Amino acid sequence: MLHKYFSELNNKNIRYSHWKSNIRLAKSFKGKTDFDLLFDIDSKKEVEEINCKYGFIRVKSPKEKSYSNIEDYLGFDSKSGGIFHFHIHYRLVTGRSEIKNYNLPFESIILDSSSENKKYPIKTPSFEIEFIILLIRVILKTEFGPKEILTGMLGFDVLPKVIEREILELKTLVNFEKLQLILKEDFSLHIYPIFESFLKDFEDKNITRFKMLKLHILLANKLSKFKRHNSLIANIIMYKNRFTFFYKLKTGNSKKNLPNSNLSLGLLGVDGSGKSTSVQILNSWFSWKLNSKTFYMGKQNTPIMRLISFFRPRAIINFLRGKSQNLYSFFEKIDDLLLSFRFLELARKKDSIYRVAMHQRNRGQIIIFDRYPTNVFASATITMDGPKILGAIKNKTSFILAMSDLESRILNKISLPDITLLLNVSLENSLARKPEHARKENIIKDKIEALKTITNSTAFEIKSIDSNRSRDEVILDVKKNVWSYLRKTA
Repeated sequence: MLHKYFSELNNKNIRYSHWKSNIRLAKSFKGKTDFDLLFDIDSKKEVEEINCKYGFIRVKSPKEKSYSNIEDYLGFDSKSGGIFHFHIHYRLVTGRSEIKNYNLPFESIILDSSSENKKYPIKTPSFEIEFIILLIRVILKTEFGPKEILTGMLGFDVLPKVIEREILELKTLVNFEKLQLILKEDFSLHIYPIFESFLKDFEDKNITRFKMLKLHILLANKLSKFKRHNSLIANIIMYKNRFTFFYKLKTGNSKKNLPNSNLSLGLLGVDGSGKSTSVQILNSWFSWKLNSKTFYMGKQNTPIMRLISFFRPRAIINFLRGKSQNLYSFFEKIDDLLLSFRFLELARKKDSIYRVAMHQRNRGQIIIFDRYPTNVFASATITMDGPKILGAIKNKTSFILAMSDLESRILNKISLPDITLLLNVSLENSLARKPEHARKENIIKDKIEALKTITNSTAFEIKSIDSNRSRDEVILDVKKNVWSYLRKTA
């Protein structure tokens, strides 16, 4: 998919460039880091059409990390199941991560110098221009807060290791005479002495936080006409955005969201179908760039449920079996009553989990449910996640029936997920993958039959997946179905 996408951009002569961090292109093509693409703003409409053609989904960054003329897209490779992040720039915006206070008017210089990379079918700028932009970014992004000053005094590295490697590699490829000429003629900037001072300290391994502060001030003065805000306003915005980001980080909502739709996803399947594994992989797949969270909707064990289980008279019932029919019947009714209360508490707990999940969904998180309670299972036995009281209690008194009705009403509050993936597995494969469940063969068989009621239900947006195949094949099929739904609703 990636090679076709970039080849189409090249063949249509669209002006673009992967403008930074080209030493990490191999990781980008493996889906381990972003693509940072700068496009000519005049080609924006055509770029959007090509992105749509290749199934890209536009995603939205948090407000404190959103900037004008910068967009985010996710792409999906249906062969590998990989997800790719495209950070698309129509303007060159840089600076500290929480503010990016500089609009640098160097887009045409970068685009005019770009040509197809020797290793990958993607356009990259000349080494000299990439190096100039890298040094500007490094110096402008250096932090000078109390934490940074303290770590500098304690001897910690000023530059991240990945930036050091990038500087070292590009430095060996740059023609410095050509670089000076480009700065003078193309950029119209007299900043080479700043670069020279930085590189000398870099070679001598003598970069300190205070030296970087001096270089930052010198460079900021040279680029002052490109600032988006004055220094006071920029610092107020930066600390406000930083506080907001850390709050969202704590609440699990610091990543990107789907802009036009919210998603709740339910995975159903019997033991050995790969359901729990699929939930974990899907959550990891989403959470690379998106806010995503899993909720388990199967068996629960609340303090109230444990207390009820403690008081159930199972030992007394077993002792009285065949001895005193009246006492046996009395304690059995008590046990039925307690068991009904336990199932009511289970329904209440699931409803509580559901409401928390929907609150997160409405805030933009992708919600993945491991199992899902639904009244579609009402005709099934207690082995499934539907109402349980009627299937479990033999003595159906009017009070038990009232409790069963209440249980159904509680579960009816739980709306169906936006999409349900049903992982179908044969009884033979289920037992082969979970041999310790051989004694539960009849229960598993009953679950498989119960799941057929969902397959035939018109109430569900459901995708049936054959999980008798290898794990990789099943996971790829799961991802394809989810991506198809996201494209449809984007």
